[in-house]
Amino acid sequence: MAIDTYVKEQERLAEEARVKAGIPKPVEDKLTLKDIMHDERQNALLGDMISHQGNISDKEIMERLATGKMEAGDIDRLAEIRTEFAEKMRKAETIQSEITPELIQLISKNNPDLKKIVELGSTDGVKKAVYEMIKKIAVTDPSTFDQIVRQVETVKSYREGDYKRLDDEIIKKCKDNNWNADAYTSAIAITDPIERQKAMVKVVKAGWEAGGVVGSIDKAINFLSFGNLAKQAAIDGVGWDDIRINNMLATLASHKDDLGRVLAGSIAGNSDLLAAISNEIVGVPKKKESAGMSDVKNEMPTDEYVQEEWIKHKKKLRGWRNWDPADQDLERGYFMDDLKDAKKKKVTGKGGFWAALFGGKYLVDFFTNFDKFSLPE
Repeated sequence: MAIDTYVKEQERLAEEARVKAGIPKPVEDKLTLKDIMHDERQNALLGDMISHQGNISDKEIMERLATGKMEAGDIDRLAEIRTEFAEKMRKAETIQSEITPELIQLISKNNPDLKKIVELGSTDGVKKAVYEMIKKIAVTDPSTFDQIVRQVETVKSYREGDYKRLDDEIIKKCKDNNWNADAYTSAIAITDPIERQKAMVKVVKAGWEAGGVVGSIDKAINFLSFGNLAKQAAIDGVGWDDIRINNMLATLASHKDDLGRVLAGSIAGNSDLLAAISNEIVGVPKKKESAGMSDVKNEMPTDEYVQEEWIKHKKKLRGWRNWDPADQDLERGYFMDDLKDAKKKKVTGKGGFWAALFGGKYLVDFFTNFDKFSLPE
């Protein structure tokens, strides 16, 4: 339809204007609560977040959601929980993309604490440990996480802001003068002024040659004048670029050093990270994370399960049918208590929010409400 075309064109022009103005594209939040609850690692992390916030009402809401007893009043709070969790995961993924082995190695050079940690394990080991644990830190240690986020965003913002603007400016200058940008920046990196000028003269001459102007210049002026002209162009071309680049690199290095201090402090004060790095050093398999909701729910008893376990148990009881009814009643009670304790130990042993939730009141209620006299004779 014509109007649909009009709308699409408006959207395209608005996007062009946004890019031209350098306005960052809004982050799309596509993580639904359904996505979270259907992903074991995600819902385990969500449970950790709720558990560490210590909000009793949120725990009750999640229990109602998990057990199919959700109330209308839960919707608004669930929406808030989803938004908070999605934002933490988005920031964690930003950090993961920034924490590279190269960055760890670079910032450890100027950070004694981080350097020690790297030397105990390896650059890649530290990167791997931080990468794997960062989402856990996001939901269990928000103050540490926020510090890391701030420093990573500072590095990222500077690199994509002032740093990129200078880079774009130098590339444009080289393009306008028909210079090779890599050759130009290699030339101005030379500290010896005479050698740098020689290198820059080559850059200028190569640009003239590529542009087809050397021949005409040769006809108009003698070789000496041509050389002087190239030297002057080289001097004019360099300007303050080398100083500006060095200042820019120094500022970026300073931001990375700040990130290094935060990372080193975060590792030293975080038991999960220390454990992950220890495992990397000695080659122990990664510790199992908190269990997800489905993993725990699958361990929860059902009526059929209890009945089957009772049949197995009863086969071990000699002369059961000849037992006194009162003794049979006691045995059923002992069986139920033992089964409850065994199941509670197995469920809670999985660790995490969901294990604690289902292994607590929900499990107790099941055995309390189970009619022991429904067990087969």
